[in-house]
Amino acid sequence: MYAGILLDIILPLLLTRRLKKAPVDLPHLAERFGLFVIITFGESIVAITSLLVGHTKDLNVLGYTIISFGLIATLFMSYFHSFEHIIDQKKETNGQVLLYGHYFIIVSIMILAANIHLLFAGHLEKSILLLFSYGAVAVFFIAKQVVFVYHQKREIEFSFWKDFILVLLLIIGFLMNEFTALPVEISFLSLWLIALLDLVIQFNKTKPVRQSKF
Repeated sequence: MYAGILLDIILPLLLTRRLKKAPVDLPHLAERFGLFVIITFGESIVAITSLLVGHTKDLNVLGYTIISFGLIATLFMSYFHSFEHIIDQKKETNGQVLLYGHYFIIVSIMILAANIHLLFAGHLEKSILLLFSYGAVAVFFIAKQVVFVYHQKREIEFSFWKDFILVLLLIIGFLMNEFTALPVEISFLSLWLIALLDLVIQFNKTKPVRQSKF
């Protein structure tokens, strides 16, 4: 089974030139993957709200849940703002970048949601779970940017340095949490702030597109 999955992944990469001769329906394919992402984010919210079972009066749990929800919601907004305003629906492509990029986007969301739950339950060491949490957000940012930059409209300008700074902030945030005894809530609050910064960057990037509609 796994050999078949691996073969299914490798063959399209080897046959890229042939696949270019048969472009996919990009709007339809993007919509399908968008639905997968919605489902994944929805499952993440379910996992987060399950933390409140039996702890609805615990302020620490409430704070942790609110911060985690804010982080997931911000990542959701960042993805779908880019989805709506950046993708060039008329672009001819074989869909491979969209396909493989969304593997990483979806998996990173799932890993982040699992780590939020595991950190709360205390099943594994904090340093390991924080590494996976910050790593998941970094993978989400990078995969999202690769997907949307490859399919972006001509009037959208890509800034490598802004995205590099976001990843650098994630590394700094992880190291600060690794070598200090900061509470878990602060760790996820820093992730949330970085996600908000990414959302602001995406919003400013799409100003020309949004202004041209009026």
